[in-house]
Amino acid sequence: MSADAVWPRLSRSALEALAHSLESGSLTVPPPLSVLERYVGRDLAPAVAAELREMHGQSFSPSQMARLLLAIASVGASSLRVELVWSGPESALAASRDTGVVVPELFASARRTVLVAGFAIQQGDRVFAKLAENIDANPALDVRIFTNIRRVWKEGRSDSELVRMFAEDFRGKQWPGKRLPKVLYDPRALSTARGPRSCLHAKCLIIDDERTLVTSANFTEAAMDRNIEVGVVIDDPGFAARLRAQFDALESSGQVRSVPGLP
Repeated sequence: MSADAVWPRLSRSALEALAHSLESGSLTVPPPLSVLERYVGRDLAPAVAAELREMHGQSFSPSQMARLLLAIASVGASSLRVELVWSGPESALAASRDTGVVVPELFASARRTVLVAGFAIQQGDRVFAKLAENIDANPALDVRIFTNIRRVWKEGRSDSELVRMFAEDFRGKQWPGKRLPKVLYDPRALSTARGPRSCLHAKCLIIDDERTLVTSANFTEAAMDRNIEVGVVIDDPGFAARLRAQFDALESSGQVRSVPGLP
């Protein structure tokens, strides 16, 4: 892929983030792919790395690379593509797409990776139907679901028992496929300590480090079809990669834990 093909595929925000990192020295040349993925996504990282290496070989300094990327951002970067997503009553003037349509479409479109984050999962056999079909048909598809496992008021059972009960419900009622995704949870929501508790309350969906749905909707039948919910689909690999990196950091640091048996 040539520079003419690569740079226009990056959003202004991704180009500017690359430029500032090169200028500050936080991004070295040649850049590690694992670092570049945070800026541009997995698909584009090899081509971007190749272009930066070529510029480095032509004696471009990091500062000169940064200025070039900022110039591209000002005139030739791809515009950020955002689509309104909505659940619930809709006026005749509304220009939006239904959450219950967009989510299955995104699930079915995934080729490499899916990251789901949601506070609540209910009627998962319906909500995750297209994702389950996809993961069963595509052995290379990597799926992670970050969710909340909560302790209700005065619940006396142990953390491990509550996690086990969640896993049984997920396998038996919420997941309609054969191959199970990896499921992770925030252990702080199970704390028995007095005082305020924290939980995993994020609701988003990242497909192939390219497209992101950020939404108020949980992964429930009501949120897909009946509740008033609002979200946006953001078609920007740089944004998708940076959001995924946030969840990757939670997992790598141990701040979220895997549910035993999933998978």
